[in-house]
Amino acid sequence: MEIIKIKAYQYNELNEVSKFKVKRWLDETPYDYEHEDENGKITLKWKFLGDMEDKEIQEYCEHEEFLFSESGSRIDFLKTKVRISK
Repeated sequence: MEIIKIKAYQYNELNEVSKFKVKRWLDETPYDYEHEDENGKITLKWKFLGDMEDKEIQEYCEHEEFLFSESGSRIDFLKTKVRISK
């Protein structure tokens, strides 16, 4: 096994181009929700996470513990927890 160090960034540390890449990635998996209008009619709508404000995206990424490369690619899945036994 080889141990390597990789620089990881939070969303707010990225430049605008990299943030745009994150927003595109977030938009790949929109979620649906029910919306009730003033007449009580329920319709199904889609929410795209990339449409949120930067502060909301930052909070979402922090909550989900997402980390990114400098270019905006998600890399948090590369982390592993090491257990040291005595």
